Amino acid sequence: MFKAFKNTMIDIALESVIFGLASDQVEGYEGGMWQMGQTVRGMDFVGLPEADSVRVQSAMNFCDVTTDPITAGAALTVVAFNHFGWKMYRENPDAADTRKLFDLGNDLKFAVLESDWDDDRKSAFLEIID
Repeated sequence: MFKAFKNTMIDIALESVIFGLASDQVEGYEGGMWQMGQTVRGMDFVGLPEADSVRVQSAMNFCDVTTDPITAGAALTVVAFNHFGWKMYRENPDAADTRKLFDLGNDLKFAVLESDWDDDRKSAFLEIID
């Protein structure tokens, strides 16, 4: 299970958002065993099931990119933090967990951009999240 919070219910809900995004945006995704990834700064993220490459498509930002499953999973994790953060914000804008979601998404984004990933991976990551 993904553990971003000490609140198990938030972690489960966040994980379901990530899986839902993958179902909607990753061509051919039908579930499977996920792998956990971690940046050199210690940021955890959910990686898609092992495959040579995955195609991520989103009408929300006109994204259509083929990349490796780790890059796609990291990007979808950032999108999920943002999506779930806005959902929680509408319900309770002053909640500490709401701010933490946005902070974790930004921290993961900058950790990836500062990583040793090559420019193609970073570019695919940005295309998915922007």
